[in-house]
Amino acid sequence: MSSQFPQNLVYCKDAFTFATADLLLPQGVDMASRQVHNGISLRIVRQYDINNDRMPCRIDVLYGFAAIRPAMACRIYG
Repeated sequence: MSSQFPQNLVYCKDAFTFATADLLLPQGVDMASRQVHNGISLRIVRQYDINNDRMPCRIDVLYGFAAIRPAMACRIYG
């Protein structure tokens, strides 16, 4: 027999951090752009693919997160 209990996370906003990095913009492509919105940096690159006669586009984000003050967070069961 098993029981299920709801789980909640209670934390101070300073307990965790999330960061993104500005990626390099390549040269010699059809289009390359980097925009930052609400602290999140995104890069978009578009280039013609001569082998498949297509114009692929990619969006990249480089991110990381960490619990910098784990004592300021806890999990509550029940």
